[in-house]
Amino acid sequence: MFKPIVERLADWNLSLILWLAMMMACGAGILEAEKKNVMSPEDLVVAYEKALASQKWEAVEPLMDSRCTVTFSDGSVHRGIKEVEKAFRRNFALIEDEKYAISELHWMVKSDGFAVCTFVFEWSGRMEGQAVAGSGRGTWSMLKDGGTWKLVAEHLGPKAEG
Repeated sequence: MFKPIVERLADWNLSLILWLAMMMACGAGILEAEKKNVMSPEDLVVAYEKALASQKWEAVEPLMDSRCTVTFSDGSVHRGIKEVEKAFRRNFALIEDEKYAISELHWMVKSDGFAVCTFVFEWSGRMEGQAVAGSGRGTWSMLKDGGTWKLVAEHLGPKAEG
């Protein structure tokens, strides 16, 4: 009626071994999938440009590190994700139909976990029914966090003269 304890332990050990083997196989598949989904710094640039074009904070926020700092070309500095969110939402509300383009990307540092680049930006849109536009130079610092690249610092300023 009852299996001897030695037989029950053998069954339990076999079950445990099979379960562990299955978990390891599933885990390997998950890790392999994660490797394929890891963004590069270049992917972050493309995603960020698209997110800004959407004029939706919900599209921008996943690309930002929680410790981010953004300095706009007017000199205003926004530190931490909450301040940055407030500034971006204000800009999205003020500038209608904004178009934002990035060009002349120059990578100064690109490693497995950190990247820095400079770029030229141009934007245009409408404020209170009037056409507005601007341009300048920027610097981004990016950090790889848990396999995903995020923007940790953005500094925008005027174009260099000359």
